[in-house]
Amino acid sequence: MSLDAIDHKLTTSTTDENGVITWSNPAVKETINSKGEVFNQYGEKRAKSVLGKYSITICGLNYGYPASFNSIYSRMVLGVKLRSNTLKKKSDEVGYLPENMEVISTTKAYLAGKNFKTKGNVLHPKSKPIHKQQTPKQEIMELENTVENTNTIGTLFYTEYKAINEHITEDGAVFPTKELAEWHQEKVSKGKGNAQVVLDYNGGYVLAEQIYFQEVVYNRTKPYTNFINVLNNNQGIVSNVQEEHCVFDQLDKHSGLSPVQLKLFGLDKVINLPCTKLQAEKINTSLNKYSEAFSKLEDEHKTLKDLLKQVS
Repeated sequence: MSLDAIDHKLTTSTTDENGVITWSNPAVKETINSKGEVFNQYGEKRAKSVLGKYSITICGLNYGYPASFNSIYSRMVLGVKLRSNTLKKKSDEVGYLPENMEVISTTKAYLAGKNFKTKGNVLHPKSKPIHKQQTPKQEIMELENTVENTNTIGTLFYTEYKAINEHITEDGAVFPTKELAEWHQEKVSKGKGNAQVVLDYNGGYVLAEQIYFQEVVYNRTKPYTNFINVLNNNQGIVSNVQEEHCVFDQLDKHSGLSPVQLKLFGLDKVINLPCTKLQAEKINTSLNKYSEAFSKLEDEHKTLKDLLKQVS
C-alpha cells in the first residue's frame, strides 16, 4: 500500500483567516497546506528527512511511508501521479494553489534550474577521482536515462490499464481502502437500522432519512440519489481491486504481426499478453523493430521476385 490509497475526491479543505488552505484526506493521518508544510495528526509541523521527504502515515499501515511534498500534494489535491514529472509553481508569489501549479517533466525542471554560463567560471569545480569530468550534456543524457528509460517508440501495441482499488459501501460511497469502507459501512448499517424502526412505526421515508443522518454524516454531497435504494441494498461492501497492468490487445494485421504470422514464428504468446508497464514497454520496442524488419523483408522479397521475372 502506498500513495495509491489516496483518493483526491475524498480530500477536504479549510481556509484560515490568513487565506492559508489546509487539506486532509481520510487515507492519511497527515495534513498539508498551501504554504508547502506538512503536519502530523496532532497538528505538529513535520520536518523533512535528509533526502527531502516526509514520513507519511497511510491508514492501515504501522510504519511511515516516505514521500516528497510534491508527491503528497499531487495525489491529495490534484489527483495525479507524477511518475517522471514534478510540480512547478507558475508564480512564486502565490502558494500551492491548484490553479498556480503545473506538471512538468523532471528533465525540464532540471534544465530550468541549471546554470550553463561558463565565462570566467568552471562548470564543476569539484573533480571526481579517476573518472573524467562530466559535461552538462552528459549529465542531461544520464538524467533522462535515469528518469525515463522506458520510452516507447513507434506504434503502441498494448493498452495500459490503471490500478483500481475501490471499495463501495451500501450507500454508494467509494473508499480507497477496505478499512475505511468497513468503518463507514458500520455507520451506514446502524443508520439503516434506526431508519427502519421509524418506517416500522409508519414514520415515512423523509423522517427515516433524517434519523439515518444522525448516525451517518456526509461532509460532501450524499453519494446516493434515492434513500430507498440504500435501504434495499444489503450487499455489504463491494470491492473492485485491480493491479496496474498492460495487455497486448492492439496488434494489427500488418508487417508480420497478424496472429497467423506470429504463430508461424513462435511469437503468438504476445497476443493479449498481460504484463507490467516496464515489461510492456520493452516488448513494444522490440515489436516495433521486428515489425520494421519484417516490412523491409517483404519489400525486398517483392523486389527480388520482380527482378527474377525480368530474367528469362
